[in-house]
Parts: sequence; structure tokens; C-alpha cells
Amino acid sequence: VTAGRTFYLQDASAGIRIQGSGTDQIQIGQRLEVLGFPALLGFSPCLEEAVTRHIGTGSLPDPNHTTATRILRDGEHDGMMVQVEAQVIQSLSKGAQPKLLLQEGPIIFTAQVAQPGPRGAMPELAPGSLVRVRGVCAIQGADNNEPAAFQLLLADAASVVVTKAAPWWTLRHTVLLVGGMAMGVILAAAWVLSLRRRVQAQTEIIQRNNKELIEASRRAGMAEIATSVLHNVGNVLNSVNVSTTVVVEKIKASRITLLGRAADLMDEHREDLGVFITRDPRGKNLPPFLKRLAVQLQEENAALLTEVGGLRKNVDHIKRIVAMQQGFARAGSLVEPVEPTEVIEDAMRMNATSLARAGIAIKRQYESGAGRVTADEHKLLQILVNLIGNARNACLESETPCKEITLCVARSNGTVRIAVQDNGLGIPPENLTRIFGFGFTTRTQGHGFGLHSSALAAKEMGGQLTAQSDGLGYGARFTLELSAAPAAVS
Repeated sequence: VTAGRTFYLQDASAGIRIQGSGTDQIQIGQRLEVLGFPALLGFSPCLEEAVTRHIGTGSLPDPNHTTATRILRDGEHDGMMVQVEAQVIQSLSKGAQPKLLLQEGPIIFTAQVAQPGPRGAMPELAPGSLVRVRGVCAIQGADNNEPAAFQLLLADAASVVVTKAAPWWTLRHTVLLVGGMAMGVILAAAWVLSLRRRVQAQTEIIQRNNKELIEASRRAGMAEIATSVLHNVGNVLNSVNVSTTVVVEKIKASRITLLGRAADLMDEHREDLGVFITRDPRGKNLPPFLKRLAVQLQEENAALLTEVGGLRKNVDHIKRIVAMQQGFARAGSLVEPVEPTEVIEDAMRMNATSLARAGIAIKRQYESGAGRVTADEHKLLQILVNLIGNARNACLESETPCKEITLCVARSNGTVRIAVQDNGLGIPPENLTRIFGFGFTTRTQGHGFGLHSSALAAKEMGGQLTAQSDGLGYGARFTLELSAAPAAVS
């Protein structure tokens, strides 16, 4: 292999560096006799002012299969053909001296085509590629004449063979993905905080409107209706407050701060990032850490979006309650065919967080083909929110270890029965005829408006709401009976 005025000669025992004139006539594979002055140049002896004589041609010697570690440890491969497998750190294929920056174990070295040209152009390889390189080993020595570094001089581009392409997914992709998800979490958090302020503002408006409504209702003999509206809004606001608290807790516990620490660590080593990631114990842990962090941030983002969706539904429901009251004196409710199971699931979503925190199991017994009911969807939703909330409270106040609520939908003789059953505190027999009365309650903080307004709403839709219980400690079952909607004409 020739490089300027220097070429390397190898026989069966060793190799040596030759310096002399007329090297442009020397070709790879020629057999030569060389006469020159011995000298110590760099790490190994060489011949200077060499005169060569061509004595034949032959095949190149088989390379010595070795490792970078052994080359620097033994120092016996200088001037000899070797073959090493390594990983590409950087490809410097452009410029006057194209080369590859390679790493094998803890050792970093270069591989350079000795005579760049059409056949000797260095290939452009992606960092992370595994290659097998074959060339002449040129060792550089330290002050104590110990091997300090080396490079490989390659005959041509064919001396580089890719054994494994670089992975598509790189650290850069991971950083971009984590950064994108982190930005999504930040935007979601900002939106949640904005929504919370809107909820608070809406709550203040509702409270002012409700005060005015109570006063106007008293003057018009409608205090009962106004109080029911306050109770209904309060039920929904409880769910809003729970969801808002969950969102704030998730934001405070977010792992997004870890991303900044990882970014600071990479910034500290931006000059030697490749060496840091492959050699430093902390750097080796960085790529898997970023992948785990990406999964965690994605899970946080999904949980925040779920809570935000619940908040939005609750805010919309508050608006509907207010709109229903505003239109109460103007027109009747909108009665239309409604799918009861869908409304039940909406009511469940409004209570989902508090039910989950209380550890209450939910069972569903929906009769296939029960069909739709004729009802006002918003009134039906309000009744179910009240019934599920009461069932939750009954479970919390009981000593039953396995608390559960069962939701039922069944059809019977032109009607559809929607039931909410719990295994909670239960109702004493003397209270079964009183629980739907205005202001009646057995709870310390209760107001006695929820069941009363629910019974009135059921009656307005042409149905009825009833209660059954075997007494204290045996739970309760509330059944809403509504007319079945006619089957849709196909």
C-alpha cells in the first residue's frame, strides 16, 4: 500500500515501512528487493532513502485477524496487514484525506484509504454501522516508545465491508420523540390549567345565578325547583373538583423534569458525545433511560387527556343544567328516543374517579335488545348521576368489605327498567315512603333534594322512580321505569 513517498513491505515474518523516491511506480502486489538506511521513525524501525528492484508479482498476504485492544497491547502488528471489526462513530468521506472514525471496545482509531481516487473513495457510512476493515497497521508510539494509537491504511474502498447496518432508531430520534411528547404534556397541562380557571369562573357565575334563582323562586313560589338545581349542579361540581385535583397531582408528579437533566448531561458531553455514550457508565445508561422516559411521558399524557375529557363533559353538563332551568318556564322538555345504556355510561364517567378512589366495583347487567326509551336525555342523565352518587355514598357509609354497584337495563311490557343497585347501608322500612319527599335526608351533610327532583323529572317524562330495600345493612335498589321507544323503521 502506498501513501505519498512511503510504502509498506511485508514478508512471511513481519512488515516494515519504506521511504524513498520513485514510489509512484510501485503497485500493490509487487514483489520487491529494497536497499536502504535503517532508522527509527515513530514506533518501529524503517528504511530511508530506499532503492527498490522489481523481482515479480504475487498475491497480498492474508491479513492477521486481530482486535484494536491486542494491537495496542502487543505492538507486534506495525507495518502488517490486519483485519479488525469495529463500529463506525463518524464518516469523514469528504476532503483531501477521507477516513472513517471507528471504535472497537474502548479503543478509537481511524481507517484511511492510502491513495484516494475513483477506486479509493471512502464510503459514506451511518454512525452505528458495524464494519470489517482490512489494511496495513500503522502504530504511533508515546514518549516511552509504547504503543499509543494506530490507524489502518486501506488499499481501496473494497477494504471496508459492512457487516451490520446502523439501526434506524437512533439517540437523535429518541431525543426528538421525547421532546415532542414533553411538549405535548406541557401543552396539555397548560390547557388543563386554563380549563380549571374556566371551571372556577363558571362556578362563580352559577353561584351568583343560583342565588338570584333562589330569590326569584321564593317570590314566585318555586323555591323547591331552585334548590333542586343547586343540588344537581353541586353533584357535577364534586366530580369537577375531583378530576381537577387528579390533574394537578399528575402534573406535579410528572417526570418531565428528568428530560431536562438528561439534556443537561448530553450538553456537558456535546464535544465527545459518542465516546461518552459508548464508554462512560452514565452515558451507556442514557439511551435506555430516554426510551423509558418516553414511555412514561406518553402514559402521563394519555392519563391527562382522559381527565381533561371528563372535565369537559362535566362543564358541558353544568351548562345544560343551567339551560334547562332557564327554559323551564318557556317550554316543555325535549322528549325523544334515547339509548339508556349510553346515558348510564355518561353518568358513570362523571363519577368514575370518585368510584375508583373508593374501591367500589361496578357490575353491568344490560339486557340485549332492551331498546331505547322515550325521555329527555339531560333529565335522564341527571337522575342517573344522582342515583349513582347516592349508591356510592351508601357503600362508603357501610361496613361491607367488598363494595359494589350493579347497573341494570331490562325491558318489560312496553317499558324499560333502569336500575341502580348497591350493597351499601340500606334503607329502613319506615323511610321507603319518605325518601322522595322534599328536604328528607338521613345524611349529616345531605339536603334531601336529589331523590325528590329525580322523582319529579321521572314523572315529567311519563315514568316513575321507585326504591326497594330489605332494611339496614342489605343495600338498596332504585328503579326508573320509562316508556319504551317505538322501534326504528328501516
